[in-house]
Amino acid sequence: MNEAIRRPLLVGGERLSLDVDQVNSGGGEKYHPLTASEAADLLSPMVTRLSSELQSLPEQVRGTVLYFQATLLPNYLAASHFPSQLLSSAGLVPVGSRSADSVLATASSATPTKTKSLIVAGAADSAARLAALIESGGHGIKTEKNAFEQLREISEVRVSSPEEILGETPGNSELWEAVLHPLGIDQAGDFIAADTSTFEKWVDWIAGLGGEVVSDYRRNEAGLTFVPVRLGAEGIEEAARFNPLRSMRPMPVIRPIPGGIFRASAPAVLAPVDSEPESEHTIAVFDGGLQDDAFLEDVAVVDLTTEQEDPAATSHGTAVTGAAIYGLLDPGEPVARPASKAHHFRVFPGPAGASTVYTYWVLDQIEATLSKSHYPIVNLSLGPDESVEESSEPNRWTSTLDRLAYEHDVLFVVAAGNNGEEDAPTGLNRVQSPADMANGMSVGACDEAHTAGWERTPYSAIGPGRVGSRIQPNGVQFGGDVDAGKPFHGLHGNRRLWETDGTSFACPLTVNSLSRLAGMLGDEWQSANTLRAFATHYAERHPSEDVRTETGHGRFVLDYEQALECGPGEVHLLYQGTVERNDLVSFALPVPNTVVSGRVQLRMTLAFASPVEPTQPLEYTQATIEPSFRPHSDKFRFYNKETKKTRIVDVRTDANEATKLISDGYSISGHPVTKNIPGTSGNEVQLREGGKWETVRRIDLSMNASSLLNPRLDLSYVARRAGLLQATAAPLDFTLLVSVHAPKTNTLYEDVEAAFPILNRLASQAAAAAKATIET
Repeated sequence: MNEAIRRPLLVGGERLSLDVDQVNSGGGEKYHPLTASEAADLLSPMVTRLSSELQSLPEQVRGTVLYFQATLLPNYLAASHFPSQLLSSAGLVPVGSRSADSVLATASSATPTKTKSLIVAGAADSAARLAALIESGGHGIKTEKNAFEQLREISEVRVSSPEEILGETPGNSELWEAVLHPLGIDQAGDFIAADTSTFEKWVDWIAGLGGEVVSDYRRNEAGLTFVPVRLGAEGIEEAARFNPLRSMRPMPVIRPIPGGIFRASAPAVLAPVDSEPESEHTIAVFDGGLQDDAFLEDVAVVDLTTEQEDPAATSHGTAVTGAAIYGLLDPGEPVARPASKAHHFRVFPGPAGASTVYTYWVLDQIEATLSKSHYPIVNLSLGPDESVEESSEPNRWTSTLDRLAYEHDVLFVVAAGNNGEEDAPTGLNRVQSPADMANGMSVGACDEAHTAGWERTPYSAIGPGRVGSRIQPNGVQFGGDVDAGKPFHGLHGNRRLWETDGTSFACPLTVNSLSRLAGMLGDEWQSANTLRAFATHYAERHPSEDVRTETGHGRFVLDYEQALECGPGEVHLLYQGTVERNDLVSFALPVPNTVVSGRVQLRMTLAFASPVEPTQPLEYTQATIEPSFRPHSDKFRFYNKETKKTRIVDVRTDANEATKLISDGYSISGHPVTKNIPGTSGNEVQLREGGKWETVRRIDLSMNASSLLNPRLDLSYVARRAGLLQATAAPLDFTLLVSVHAPKTNTLYEDVEAAFPILNRLASQAAAAAKATIET
């Protein structure tokens, strides 16, 4: 393209920050379904039963502390309503939560919905102390009165049921994954894993049932103890009587290697035109090894297992790695320039001594490898053969990788799973862990790579994912469909191709395009947050809203070169920044005052990584950045507290009206009015389903140009821990990508540069290389 007419992506949007004050928007009067006294009457017999049940527990099934559940009414799900004083008065510590069913009651309706049950730990007399509080009627010191008032937030107290611990269909396994509750919380606010005494009791309890705890594979994650257990199915219900046990599920196995048809008649692919990778970084691929003479001689292979190679596994690993390095391959066509360098870590078959706990062994290898060396992108076309549960019980793979993604700024790109045709009512067709990561990217499969009219392939797993990561898969990419005559051509040994299909191959195609994107962006602009933002921002949404739970944000881009250029009447701007807890950061959006007519399309995509809390499945992500869009700098809300009337007035063009309203007793809002963003209004249940605690948010809006004047986006950072709001938390890095399309303003790009001269154009690779040569 002629350099004179190029309109590259603009960067440096964070320089458009605005100095604004934090304003507390308050809220309406809280509706309480029950009075504290009514709640006390409801809970009194439950607490009596609970106390009796806890006292009668045999010593063999008791831990150092005792555990039970307290179910919240959904009216009190927001962290600001957490019943901390109630728990403290009874000597109880919240050590987790789980999903529960309830009814959301308002003054005019009652709606079945989801809520959470707090899992609390306390001494043997904790239930008795709770009973004493109920008996007191709240007549005492202030803290006791406040604790009594919080009884209205609780609808039920009880010991966890076997169905919750084992799942509705425990299965007929001989090998199980057990998860033990944390012991408590330390002074830093971190969960403490089960102590030696409790764990030894667990070992003895299982041994008494004729089973064995595989203690060598005991692993702690965020205070939870994960450990394999060998036990016949007939003993599983007795095992569930152990009070510190949170869950026990059949031990998952690694997903089966997708089958394929090696087409011997496929012509050999040609040598690549240029073997130098487009980006300088090195990606990691964990898979089944590589075949000889497969065009991957420059890929370093690290054998993490000493077992002999498996032909099916090396076929899979070769096709996956070939797609990650070269992208789409067509019979008879030259191989593209490599996207990046790669290290292939062979993890299949697992060591003979770890065959029964292979999923644990593989995850251990991934964690150990990434703890020693940094890889900006990791391809995972393998994982446990287990679908995300609606209850979203803690998952070791998901929570461990989410932690690594947050701590090491690594982007895990994960195949969603090939179980899309499994039984839908039971949820067996939903994305498989760790594709339900909050800080990663999951990729499903579609049947077309380039052309319109694409659809999800039938085998591709669907959403929704866990709370905090509901939009699953994040998107789709071509994975082939052999049955429909649209195979994926995978790289094979002897430099030939084979026909196959699967999300295993859609995943590395996405890795390939993101690796090439990283090379185009350069070191300064290629964080994991930025790559996730680009993937989501430019994903081509399916025309049908009905399939959003099947295709996520849409079909990912195969080539981002066009995305880095702006057409007439269009501008793309990249922001990268950091937000502190309790701060409000505000940014001007690239809409100059020359945009005066026609419709304007705005797309804003926000991405960040959050610490996660696997003990809290309904509050899995600990942080969120809440966006508020203020489209017009002169329009403010006027509110009369007495009459409850609201007016929105342009204070510049209708200054007299604004003055009159104030003289009539109206107050003016501290900031210009906001425009509703889908998913940012409603009760707490609706907010969570709408993406309030998601780590990637994409916002698409269409407005009249006359509705926009100096528009801005406010970002506020909210943090929580163990269900409570946190006043202090680590700063969050984020990426914001904004696109503005104003068809009637052909000079939009040039106008933005004139209005915001502080912005820069993304330097092309050639320009960057020339600059580096000159500086050297």
